[in-house]
Amino acid sequence: MVSFERGCDGQRSDDITIEGVELRDRRLSIHYAHATGCGEHRYRVCGAERILRTDPGLWTVSVIHRIEREDDDAECTAERLGVLQADIPRGRDLVGLESLEGRNFTIVVVDD
Repeated sequence: MVSFERGCDGQRSDDITIEGVELRDRRLSIHYAHATGCGEHRYRVCGAERILRTDPGLWTVSVIHRIEREDDDAECTAERLGVLQADIPRGRDLVGLESLEGRNFTIVVVDD
């Protein structure tokens, strides 16, 4: 389980591609792929500070992937696949996936 944050727009991320997103109640299951760099991998799931005021609303969510590298680490070239899970805060109902691009995806939301 990864914590869900807001307002992380513009933060640096190592390469990661979102392969798919499953929505269930207030839980996101995010399927991802990336090359494995050597070192410890850290992930964060961040919703944009603002939800677009369309009807229904559109909310952009990003996955931030960071590899903590040692100075003497060599590049590793295998691919890593996985699933991150994050619960979104109360106040929003997830309706469906609108679009998916790179490390970002947009979901359709409605207020509780």
